[in-house]
Amino acid sequence: MAAQGLGTDVGRPVVDGLRRAEALTARARQAGEVRDDVTGADIVLLINAVTQGTAPVSDTAPGLWRRYLSMIFDGLRPEAARPLPVPAPQSLAPGRAL
Repeated sequence: MAAQGLGTDVGRPVVDGLRRAEALTARARQAGEVRDDVTGADIVLLINAVTQGTAPVSDTAPGLWRRYLSMIFDGLRPEAARPLPVPAPQSLAPGRAL
């Protein structure tokens, strides 16, 4: 199964990764470790945000990504939950409405 809008070679790893992220996130939700409204797509996008956000300083501060990932993980805990302003994305495929 290819991600909609992506070729088969590129799409399959994306779909597989998203499925894995969703499965892990579902387990974390069931265990009460993350807020009830967090999805696998949220996790994928948040990790990507950390990666992209710290890339410009990765040579001078190679471990900085850990700081931001820790902040994000703390914010995902149920005790930190507040209503979110918009729902989680339904698709991560380029060119599709989130």
